[in-house]
Amino acid sequence: MEFRTQIENFRAPFSIGLQHSLFFMGSCFADNMSQQFSKLKFLVTSNPYGTLYNPLSICTALNHMLDRKKYDARVLVQHGGVFYSWLHHGSVSALSEDELINKMNAINEDVNTKLSTSDFLFITLGSAWAYQLKEDKRLVANCHKAPANNFEKVLIETQQIVTKFEKLILKLESFNPKLKIILTVSPVRHAKDGLIENNLSKAELIKAVHELCKLQPCYYLPVYEWVIDDLRDYRFYDKDLVHPNSLAQDYIWEQLSSLFFSEETKQSLKKVSQFVAGVNHHPFQENSAKHISFMEKLLTQGEELERKLGVDLSQELHLLSQKLKQ
Repeated sequence: MEFRTQIENFRAPFSIGLQHSLFFMGSCFADNMSQQFSKLKFLVTSNPYGTLYNPLSICTALNHMLDRKKYDARVLVQHGGVFYSWLHHGSVSALSEDELINKMNAINEDVNTKLSTSDFLFITLGSAWAYQLKEDKRLVANCHKAPANNFEKVLIETQQIVTKFEKLILKLESFNPKLKIILTVSPVRHAKDGLIENNLSKAELIKAVHELCKLQPCYYLPVYEWVIDDLRDYRFYDKDLVHPNSLAQDYIWEQLSSLFFSEETKQSLKKVSQFVAGVNHHPFQENSAKHISFMEKLLTQGEELERKLGVDLSQELHLLSQKLKQ
């Protein structure tokens, strides 16, 4: 008997290896995915503007990175003695206008270079619901706890998303011809919008990414379907009942691995994972002869992995060296 529906098995038309550079943009689920890759020592850049949910703000952010956009005070707002940007998440903030403007401009300079050398760009769309300022109709990436009556809630429709992203993708292709673009829709339910409104939002996003994949050389990653249609059970959610829990995230990682990793890459990642786990192991007796011997072997193993796989294990190797000196 079958007790669950599974997404049909298929392979991606490309592979991802440890030699590749990955760039992640979008919702909190983009952060979750990037953390999984980062733990295994992939070269990762994740959400330099902070977490962004609506597609137009994500599109604007990427355009500004490509253009090395220089900001001024017109994009700033002050709240509680802290300065924020209407185009960024609250994690990008400062105590003065000049400090924040310099920080935002430095981000654009830095990530422009990283985008130019990235091999894969993962874009995760969170919600088609967005907020615009009533006074000038500017769409904001984050409301920064400003008074609710300053904003108007709007639904970004499929065609708006397709039009904006089509232009962006062409621009990205010209900027970095080797870049492969992977589109996903976050499986996180935006319950605060209301579940009916959330479904309307996700429908706009899903339709938009499929239209884009028809029009441009993009790849759709069915994370949304893995959670909503395959797992579809509350035991795979956190206590808030909307965010996939660690069990669901592990399942998604398994699916990603089967899609994107060759057998050789899987074996390499297994070795890296075992090494990192060894470094993070805390024995009862750290100064015992047995554990010191273990750390010495681990140090040699890490140096060999760096040489053979080209991964950066400097943080772990430094930690081991410090422990052995004690």
